[in-house]
Amino acid sequence: MKKIIILLALVLVTSGIFAQGNLTVNSGGSLTVSETSYLTAAGNLTNTGTVTLNSTADNFSSIIVEGTATGDVIYNRYVNAYDTNALGGGWDLVGAPA
Repeated sequence: MKKIIILLALVLVTSGIFAQGNLTVNSGGSLTVSETSYLTAAGNLTNTGTVTLNSTADNFSSIIVEGTATGDVIYNRYVNAYDTNALGGGWDLVGAPA
């Protein structure tokens, strides 16, 4: 199984990427998935660095890990501003993944 290791690099994912093996982001490393992109890891995700997902009002990034995932992921989730004049009040429902 192949292993992708990110050491001290800043990696920005701006389209779909499929990692054939394990994905490792080491301490000091950074991986950012833009709002129009996704990342799929066929193996495990090990993160001791920084992994960030971004979103906008219309686009949402994602990471799919087919193995196990360890470490924290920052999800900059777009949330509507509350507007009492908007249809439905501008509410968003946000929850952690299961």
